[in-house]
Formats: sequence, structure tokens, C-alpha cells
Amino acid sequence: MQVSKEGIESIKSANPIADVVAERGIVLKRKGRQLVTTCVFHQEKTASLNVSPVKGLYHCFGCGAAGDVIGFVTKYDKVSFTGALETLARRSGLDLEKLMETRPRTQKRTPLEVLTPPPNDRCASASKPSTDEAASSETAASAAVLPRVVEHYHRTFCERRTPRRTSRSGASRTWICGGPTGSATRTGLCSR
Repeated sequence: MQVSKEGIESIKSANPIADVVAERGIVLKRKGRQLVTTCVFHQEKTASLNVSPVKGLYHCFGCGAAGDVIGFVTKYDKVSFTGALETLARRSGLDLEKLMETRPRTQKRTPLEVLTPPPNDRCASASKPSTDEAASSETAASAAVLPRVVEHYHRTFCERRTPRRTSRSGASRTWICGGPTGSATRTGLCSR
């Protein structure tokens, strides 16, 4: 089970950061719209920890510690993210179990057909027909990707035969097939 984004936002909105910081015995002084104090995460003499109640964020200009109310509780109380959520939910009287999602997380996958353009005649000849319709469309789509990558590589690196770098002596080197030594030619990715 996991906490939804809406659950996290409801916990943040129910726990103002200025109140959470003040409950931990930290004295905040108002400077304009900001509240400032000495940083509790490192030793210092001047006030460099700024708390913005409007934004719900804190930031220390001395050590760089920054975040929201959940991040502050995590760092100050030295608890995990879920421990901070439990602490803040208890503080605000919210039931954390109601905020939890019972369904497992599923990632939305973009199909390969959407990412690749329709294969041209050269790419279609590279794919072998399959008996299964799903396997056949997957094979055609994956066969369309490799020729596009090779073609892009050739356009980008192999067709550039202009000087790319000047040596220390001032003589210019020609980069053929991706490097000054022709490394792509040696590997078989390019031909001269």
C-alpha cells in the first residue's frame, strides 16, 4: 500500500510548517513575510534558517538544508518518510489508513508503435513475418528502431568529414566516423 499524492497534500495542508517547527522548541522571529531562526541542522551564531509559512517551505542559507514540512520532520526527527507521514497525520488528527491506496501501483507504458514512425520499405524488409499477430507487430516495431538508430549515427558522425579539433601544434585533425582514430570504422559501425 502507498500514500496517494492527494493524501500527501492533505497532510501538508493540515500541518503548517511554522507550527511544526515551533512545536519542536525552535524560536522563530518574523522578518517581513519570512520567519527566521538559527539553523538546527548545523552550528551557527546568526539566523540563516528561513521558514516561509505562505509557501510551506524552509531553507537554510548556511548549510543548504531545504524542503517542506515532511522533509523538515524527516531530517529533524531523523525518521523515514513514512515515519514523518505518520507523525504529521497523528499531529493533525488524520487517519493515515484512509489516505493509503489499496491498489498496487501500475506504470503506464507507452507502446512502441506510438514512439516509432511507420516503417519504410527498407525497415519492413528487415523484419521477418511471424505466425502470432502480436509477436509480428512487436518484431516489426523493434526492427524499425535499429535501422533508424544506425541511420542517425551515420548522419551524425560518419558524414561529418570536417575538421573538428586542432592539435597543439596547430595542425587540424579530421574526425572520420566518430573520432580522430576512426574508432567507429574499426568496430564496423561505419565504412570509409
